[in-house]
Amino acid sequence: MDRLKFEPSQTVYVGDMVHDIDAGKRAGVHTIGVSWGYDPKEKLVAAGADKVVDNLGDLMLALLE
Repeated sequence: MDRLKFEPSQTVYVGDMVHDIDAGKRAGVHTIGVSWGYDPKEKLVAAGADKVVDNLGDLMLALLE
């Protein structure tokens, strides 16, 4: 973010693992978990993902919000 001069409020970390959600939270950005990857939806929700989506269409909509 520093190198590209992005603000945390303009950045989203998308991932399929609890580790990804944790990394996004530590970076101070919004997080979106994708349920079709490594960790199940329940784990991503429990990790505190700001949103969890079930398909690519929902991910695209979430990114536009």
